[in-house]
Amino acid sequence: MSSEAEAAKRAVSILRASTSAVLAFDGRVAPIRYVVDQTGTHEPALIVAMEPPALRASEHVLFVPDERAEALQVLGRVVPIASQGDAGTDRWQAFHGSCGKLVFGRFSALGAKLGGEVIDHTDLVVSNPFGRVQGKLCRDANADPGALLALLGRRGAGDVAEPVVVGVDPEGIHVRARTGVVRVPFEALCPTTEHASGAMRGLLSDRAAGEATRESEGEKRRKESA
Repeated sequence: MSSEAEAAKRAVSILRASTSAVLAFDGRVAPIRYVVDQTGTHEPALIVAMEPPALRASEHVLFVPDERAEALQVLGRVVPIASQGDAGTDRWQAFHGSCGKLVFGRFSALGAKLGGEVIDHTDLVVSNPFGRVQGKLCRDANADPGALLALLGRRGAGDVAEPVVVGVDPEGIHVRARTGVVRVPFEALCPTTEHASGAMRGLLSDRAAGEATRESEGEKRRKESA
């Protein structure tokens, strides 16, 4: 794989995994939250919420996940979208809650840069092939809250009270918790819904393995103290 192709692959993974970024516009910067647009557009796009002045700016650059020299930099244009009745904004609010006084926009990527490599916008394919069945995948993952809570505990996610899976893509899941959105990656890329379902079952079934290990350790300690 060429260095350009490898950079594009990494860029897509970063955009899928992250839900926050820093937006640079008209000489200013501001933290924002986003979700990948899954409304069927033919260009790589994100749904973002920002202050009105940012929406009116002439140039926009996203630093993902934050403003560092090694961060993914995405040049794009932003057009306003309605806060109600749009599938993209509904998805944003499922991830992040109310937008408050922020306004919504659709950020369309025009190109990107990562690790010194320039990436064409046509290589930033962040659309989710699971879009139409994502609701079912999320419901399946949320069927056992205890297993989900145990999974996040093993990943050191901190305070994750009342976790809810809100997104599934070929590379992992997004879980909404009180403190924000947590990303849990799959061990391998999942090209089909069947692969993704199996990967989620594998992640959540680790709970049973963890409980068995704890029981075994407890039994060992009891024998040693006898």
